[in-house]
Amino acid sequence: MLCAGSNYFDFVSQKAILLIVEELKLFLLLIIIPLFVFETERNAVFGFSAVLNWLSGFALFIFIFMPLSLAGALLGSYSFGAVMAVHLLILFIWLVMMALISGDLSGSRIRWYYLSVFTVSTGLPLCYYLFAEFYGARISALLYFNPFWLLAGILG
Repeated sequence: MLCAGSNYFDFVSQKAILLIVEELKLFLLLIIIPLFVFETERNAVFGFSAVLNWLSGFALFIFIFMPLSLAGALLGSYSFGAVMAVHLLILFIWLVMMALISGDLSGSRIRWYYLSVFTVSTGLPLCYYLFAEFYGARISALLYFNPFWLLAGILG
């Protein structure tokens, strides 16, 4: 429908399609996938084979979303460097997430993981908004701890 020339999506520009796809991948990576990884890798041991297993999972994750990412990059006329920077950021977040929650037998690390993800994703932008609204101080460094805002900053 996007390539047909009709204006089905007037509210979405062609440059925003890649941003939407990458933020969907980031949401799945941060919120949904840890639930499944936590249940399947309770007895995993940190080592070289575990990192290779994590990278193969990331490759499958990227392979599933590759057609949407390529279409968004082509429609938005993004450079190869911007798309590669976004995927390297997502790879870094994937490896940190897997290292944090893998091998958690008691379930305490997954709780702390979700608390920190929600604090960084919602608490820091809320603090930015409150400081900007009430004190006029724009502490923009708070926004770049949020992975969603960082991704939007890379893609412009």
